[in-house]
Amino acid sequence: MTVSVWRVPVYLPYLQPPLTAAAIDDAEARLGVTLPAAYLDLLREQNGGYVRYTWPDTVSRSVILAERRLRMRALFGVGVAVVALVVAAPARAQQSSGPIEIESALEGRKTITPDWQTINAQPLGSRGNPVRVHQPRGQHAYLQRLACPNGSAPAFRRVGSFGVGPYSTIIDGYDVDCGGTKSVLFMDMYHPGYSERRPVPGFTIRAP
Repeated sequence: MTVSVWRVPVYLPYLQPPLTAAAIDDAEARLGVTLPAAYLDLLREQNGGYVRYTWPDTVSRSVILAERRLRMRALFGVGVAVVALVVAAPARAQQSSGPIEIESALEGRKTITPDWQTINAQPLGSRGNPVRVHQPRGQHAYLQRLACPNGSAPAFRRVGSFGVGPYSTIIDGYDVDCGGTKSVLFMDMYHPGYSERRPVPGFTIRAP
């Protein structure tokens, strides 16, 4: 019996289109490395997703990477959705300024530095400055903390993905309705450990 490293069911927000040679070439050019053959073999089976908690004949709920003893929850695939390769727990601090550190399965680390000046010059919740959260439940938690100008809770629904945002990850759009006054709010759900405390313009927000 063949045992897969991937957890079932597939977590669709982490799944990217089937791996292609062009996507590999682009990722290697961006990162300045040659991606390990074993990593690419995994992505040819499934291009991103959560990994298994356990492996046959193991007693730990952690996947140990070499001597670093880093608990790995998910492998990000190669494609347009994300530049980062690995999501680790606990996550590195997500900062309001300065670089975002992302652990890599490769030797050493890669650092993605967003253009904070450009991001902060745009309204929170816009495509250029999406609200940072973690996973769909983080999106819903943020939206449920918002209050309309009259103090009521807004209605909201996801309308789809809107391509790569300023953090090099896919952003989602939500229709937010305050009694017939509608707006679109953009969110980036690839920020483990980050909790946005600011409201988007036109709303107030409860503390998390």
